[in-house]
Amino acid sequence: MEVKTRRTRTGCLTCRDRRVKCDEELPKCQRCHTAGRQCVRGWNVKFVHGVRSKREAASDDWDGAADYLFDGEQTWMPLQDVTLSFIDETNKTRSWYSYTAGSNSPVLSESPNPTPPSFIPPPAPVAHPSAHRSNSFSSIHSHGLPSHRHLSLTSPQKPIENDFLSPNSDRSNSILHSPLCGLDIAQAVQDPISDGIHEPQVSHLHLPLPPDSRFTELGKLSDCEEAYLLHHYTVSRARLLDVCDPHNHFGRLAPELATRSRLLLSAILAVSAHHLSRTAGYDPLVAERYHEGCVELLIPMLDDLTNITDEVIAATVLLRNFEQMSSAITGFDSERHLSGTSAFMNSERTCITAGGLRQASFWIFIRQDLDIALSQQRPLKLNLKAFEMDLDTPSDDWGWANKIVWITAEVVEFTFGWEKSRRTYEDLKLKTEAWWQRKPASFRPMYVGRGPAFPAIYYSQPWHALGMQYYHITMILLAISDPGRLKIGFGHNESRRLLQQDIAYHAGLLFGICVTVDDIEAKIAACNAISVCAAWLTDRAQQETLIAMLARVEREVAWPTRSIAAGAMQEWSFSEEDTRRFDAQFSTISTGNSA
Repeated sequence: MEVKTRRTRTGCLTCRDRRVKCDEELPKCQRCHTAGRQCVRGWNVKFVHGVRSKREAASDDWDGAADYLFDGEQTWMPLQDVTLSFIDETNKTRSWYSYTAGSNSPVLSESPNPTPPSFIPPPAPVAHPSAHRSNSFSSIHSHGLPSHRHLSLTSPQKPIENDFLSPNSDRSNSILHSPLCGLDIAQAVQDPISDGIHEPQVSHLHLPLPPDSRFTELGKLSDCEEAYLLHHYTVSRARLLDVCDPHNHFGRLAPELATRSRLLLSAILAVSAHHLSRTAGYDPLVAERYHEGCVELLIPMLDDLTNITDEVIAATVLLRNFEQMSSAITGFDSERHLSGTSAFMNSERTCITAGGLRQASFWIFIRQDLDIALSQQRPLKLNLKAFEMDLDTPSDDWGWANKIVWITAEVVEFTFGWEKSRRTYEDLKLKTEAWWQRKPASFRPMYVGRGPAFPAIYYSQPWHALGMQYYHITMILLAISDPGRLKIGFGHNESRRLLQQDIAYHAGLLFGICVTVDDIEAKIAACNAISVCAAWLTDRAQQETLIAMLARVEREVAWPTRSIAAGAMQEWSFSEEDTRRFDAQFSTISTGNSA
């Protein structure tokens, strides 16, 4: 008779979370070693799943679920005059208990079929996600394993009140041992985490609320990690996307839709976790997990490009944002998500006027396409000729900012594309001049003065600063791509001097905006412009100021600027000592509350 061996349960948690077989090699399994992942091991704890007599355990029909039986001479604590509170993870047992009036603790009900009142625990103690460190117990949970599988092995110095014990232990247990809240109960009570990002201090942990509480609705998310990451995205990452959106669709509407769309939620969580992994020491495997999950959900939707929802388009824009940040680590931008998003946009030609989240996604994608086009000095992936952009109709300030973004896209297409006709160039020049003449007075700066390296220029709103930066980028590109600007023979040096003078003027205003104000949106917009005009900047103070600005952007918001800085320092003939000095600024991870 063939004896079946029991499946091993000593594999690493990384393989278990990825649903692949682990070879259990120590200290690192082969799969984790090959993939370069952290091989996380679980606690070597065996649990008693049930109590059966030895006769039952030895019978043929016993499946052996409870291999670890209590000894017959086991000593048990006597229970006298004690009110018992039970914890169970099944709905069946939960139905056996109810609340006693005036008490927060569930007690044994005398009714044969009691119906427990609806109940909701308040928000769990929020700990900083940097608790996801490889040397901490919380790192075990960073792969999304159900937290109720792990028991805290630390005893609190003060008793935990019965308010924790609830029949609804699916929620309460997951909160008590939440991977995202990062600590077990004892540690959360005694030593709340503080790593530089603001979180509420834990003063008490009364999770269940009495039946008459006004907090009667369940939360939209059941996972503490997802709630934290969604919150971080809303207060931090979304404003970078909504810079030219008066309705803040990615900061207000997208998070709400994400609670009902797993695809959009996974994209948001991936972006948020990736940002935290680069700026606050968050576990990078969390971001990869959400990213992979989002891609798995997205792939089947690519079969029908004629039926794309707003959530799908927004998710692809967020995946591109994730891809942009990832290139800072890999040193290579695959542009896979950029290509996928362009396929959506080129098939959805009404995006430009659709309104709502779809139109907001369209304008974000254009800026994403411009970023890589300027950096790589190539045409856009978006087919601009497929869209009709009205540049003449009066609009609000955000609309005017988007209009100059569109003109910049057309100029980039001309500069790095194949069409070099004089007529097209003159049309683009007229469009740019018309925008400059008709823009609202609000686009005038609040103040212009001298600065250490660039002019000090202040704007009251980030969309004004962003719009003016794109205007100066457009003027630089028009100067460079003017077919008749540079002379070949006599007069070449003078024509080149005048060209450099024009570029230096607009570059000074462009970079003056980004280094003066503290708006990170303005800094990001200027980063890729350095790739275009670095050769025309000869002042050493300006060069060092820009390298320091690039380092700050990557350090604080995980935006990929290292390759731009490396190219600029090579173009400017920085010495090896200066190059190492500025490279060191990119290596420092910010632990502050970054944008």
